[in-house]
Amino acid sequence: MNRYTTLRQLGDGTYGSVILSRCLESGELVAIKKMKRKFYSWEECMNLREVKSLRKLNHANVIKLKEVIRENDHLYFVFEYMKENLYQLMKERTCLFPESAVRNIMFQILQGLAFIHKHGFFHRDMKPENLLCMGPELVKIADFGLAREIRSRPPYTDYVSTRWYRAPEVLLRTPLPWLQGYQLGDHHALPLGPQLCTTSLRNLIPNASAEAIQLMRDLLQWDPKKRPAASQVSQGSVSQTQTQSAGCNMAVIAYLVHLHESLCKRTGQYIRETAV
Repeated sequence: MNRYTTLRQLGDGTYGSVILSRCLESGELVAIKKMKRKFYSWEECMNLREVKSLRKLNHANVIKLKEVIRENDHLYFVFEYMKENLYQLMKERTCLFPESAVRNIMFQILQGLAFIHKHGFFHRDMKPENLLCMGPELVKIADFGLAREIRSRPPYTDYVSTRWYRAPEVLLRTPLPWLQGYQLGDHHALPLGPQLCTTSLRNLIPNASAEAIQLMRDLLQWDPKKRPAASQVSQGSVSQTQTQSAGCNMAVIAYLVHLHESLCKRTGQYIRETAV
């Protein structure tokens, strides 16, 4: 760690704190994450999900892990430095994003997410705070602490992703007997399940284009099998016959970006409910 000089603290979380530092050799700015727990072997460090995933993921829209350091049983991750996260970018801007900027942000997120899925991982904690930016021109997916390999075996952790960004099937896990009862009631035309009045996305987000509205509708499908995969959306080839359960929290991010364009000046806050 003597190759880096500390400048200031960038953040502090449950598992670690992040410090802005400068490399003494190159002068490059980096973000160093210091884990709060101690690690007593190198093998223990290498088995961390964040390390295992980021060592295999090299993409323009995925944060780069430059170095892993274990010193005096303390573990440090050296990341490339990014100015802010997407939440900060939306909150602190002084003018509205044009749709071209929103498209660019979403394209980069979807490109990174498609790459992650293609290489056998799923993130499980997508939200604006975990999308790092250098302005709207460059966006990278970060914080792989909850990432899992697609080939990993159940049981999976129930508590994944921040609550506001969880897909409904993650929130509403139910025992099989209840599901069978629901299906039986549905067969007999009983009014089971949530009776919801839909809210028009067009009314909530009048500045969004028809394409943006349709994309959010597609990604917010209640049935995960009907949602398009990140790769399909980023390539502009959304098909109802080739889908995967990966899109719902991505839709919430798109929704928040567009929602901020039309409503933040009037409400002064985020709406944390999904329109259907």
